[in-house]
Amino acid sequence: MLVWEIVAALFGVAYVILAAKQNILCWPVGMINVTITFFIVWQQHLYGYAIIQIVYFVMTINAWYIWAKKTEEGNYPVSTIAINKYLFIIPLMLLFSAGFWYVFSHTNKFFEGAEPSPYPILEAIATSVFIAGMRMQALKKLENWIMWIIGDIVYVFVFFVLKSYPLGILSLIYILVAVIGWHEWKKSQRKTHTL
Repeated sequence: MLVWEIVAALFGVAYVILAAKQNILCWPVGMINVTITFFIVWQQHLYGYAIIQIVYFVMTINAWYIWAKKTEEGNYPVSTIAINKYLFIIPLMLLFSAGFWYVFSHTNKFFEGAEPSPYPILEAIATSVFIAGMRMQALKKLENWIMWIIGDIVYVFVFFVLKSYPLGILSLIYILVAVIGWHEWKKSQRKTHTL
């Protein structure tokens, strides 16, 4: 399993670096990463992280399409989310977190022979945050990087406790690259506004 964790980590780092550079190749690289990661985390009973991989795979197809279409039409600039949109986003994330918490706490009811998640509330929160982050990234919203940082902080803890060190280190790297991505996208946004 360690070899696959390292392979997943390498594709994961490549994905985040490409995303930070706003390179459309981030999406196919990300699809490879999530496919491998899904099988790893499912075996570790991290169902939230496994669900994120499935959702991410589907959202990646959509994001790839959005970025390709917008690029054909011209510049697809980075933007920010209007403050009033948070009145919708935050309650929705809380609602999703509650639903995911229930599912992850009672996984054996949904999947025969599956064990409940070892950290259902942490996984529920991180899953909701990651889904929001993925959608924001597809729409080139600057705040997506904040979502990635929050979710990855949660998973650094989870992976190190479970002794899944390559994925824990990957989450630390994701945090670092997300900070860089934030700064890169912020610079890109400033350039767009000054043109």
